[in-house]
Amino acid sequence: MVHQTARDFLLRSSSSEFGVHRKLGHMRLAMNCLAYLSSNEMKGPRHRKLSLNNAGNPRCAFVAYACSSLVEHVAHV
Repeated sequence: MVHQTARDFLLRSSSSEFGVHRKLGHMRLAMNCLAYLSSNEMKGPRHRKLSLNNAGNPRCAFVAYACSSLVEHVAHV
């Protein structure tokens, strides 16, 4: 989660090297979510070995974000 002031700065400063065009930002995030959700890491158990150690994997934390935010990003494209 980004502080509202930082979010406003990044979205308002599209001419800055740090600025983000809102529509392109949503497109990039949607594409990253899709790429992750269709990756080998997301395949079922018969395609990869499951481990209790995966719960601590930082990439696994992205699953919740990708699943819950994909539709939101696509809606803004």
